[in-house]
Amino acid sequence: MTASVLLMALGFDAVVLVAFTVMKLGSDPAIVAYALIGIAAVFGFERWDLSRWLVPAAD
Repeated sequence: MTASVLLMALGFDAVVLVAFTVMKLGSDPAIVAYALIGIAAVFGFERWDLSRWLVPAAD
């Protein structure tokens, strides 16, 4: 039962996110572009930052 509630919540969140994005694309597409650029920048920085923390293999 818990898994189904979690999956339903994720599904509803996805529907609301898509609806909000479609509404924003109609009124101000630049905001959506800025958000996508910001998300990409955060993921890029995290990838760069975490790649510096790799521990060298012990021989």
